[in-house]
Amino acid sequence: MSIVEKCHKLISIDSPSGYIREIQKYLVEFAISNGLEYFITSKGNVVINAIIDEQVPQIMVATHVDTLGLMVKSINDDGTLNVTPIGGPIASTLNGEYAKIYTRDNQIYSGTIILDSSAAHVYADSNKQVEFKDLRIRLDLDVTSKEQVIESGIRNGDYICYDPKFRYEEGFINSRFLDDKLCAAISLELLEQFVNGTVSFKQSVSFAFTMFEEVGHGLGYVPANIKHVIAMDMGCVGDDLDGSEMKVSICAKDSSGPYDYATITDMLAICEVFKLDYALDIYPYYGSDASAALRGGNDIKATLIGPGIAASHGMERAHERGVENTYKLLVEYLK
Repeated sequence: MSIVEKCHKLISIDSPSGYIREIQKYLVEFAISNGLEYFITSKGNVVINAIIDEQVPQIMVATHVDTLGLMVKSINDDGTLNVTPIGGPIASTLNGEYAKIYTRDNQIYSGTIILDSSAAHVYADSNKQVEFKDLRIRLDLDVTSKEQVIESGIRNGDYICYDPKFRYEEGFINSRFLDDKLCAAISLELLEQFVNGTVSFKQSVSFAFTMFEEVGHGLGYVPANIKHVIAMDMGCVGDDLDGSEMKVSICAKDSSGPYDYATITDMLAICEVFKLDYALDIYPYYGSDASAALRGGNDIKATLIGPGIAASHGMERAHERGVENTYKLLVEYLK
């Protein structure tokens, strides 16, 4: 599979923060099928090692496979569901999206995210500004009461996953959850190429796939042998930024503070030598797995890079050129 195909596969597996069973299973099967050493942390992060000559890895490339999502907050008397967000989805982008509700007894129900004022011919405020308190789940069940919904097995705290709507046209990748499954796909590609002997690293490398980044503590713990965490996550695109969907973005500073100066300088030199299209930017409303690792008290240096992704936390868009620039930068740095 290509990187885009790997990304599509990962996106097809629902995994809002904490709902990890299926995505964890997929990553473990990937490691086993490629003969790679792996372990699972107590939190559920999957760490796959690319080992050279029995070296202990000192570099960790971290991507997250958890996504934004919703959870059942409460059940209304008319059988609709109130929602609470997981992570930071933009409420106004969710009206009308198809959704799946996963119950704790492994049932899956379908529904649609709608406004409480859902009919233009009935409600005068159907065009109002949307907040999460204004959203409901209309179930595809013949239910008209709270009691009937409970009898179906749906409870408060059940996960709600909405349709990513993946599309790949003319080099553009349109989908929800490109943050950060696109970067996770790059990591899987690097691991495959390492196994095939197509790429080489200067030392053993750990690849971490985290499960709670969207809620702020994905990589709070790092094994003591790790001295450098490279978080590979979406690059910001927007006003007052140089990043674009065609570039690899290198973050000098985000809300957690500045990243490692020397590593950034080395990466900029690589971009110049290999003529990679890149941007060096500052992200004011951003935190990464590397941020979580630093806040966790780990003795590491930290770096943040990734392909430019537009419309973050909404209907996101990337381009294969940005993916290629990110892949090449990481390969050359690890070499």
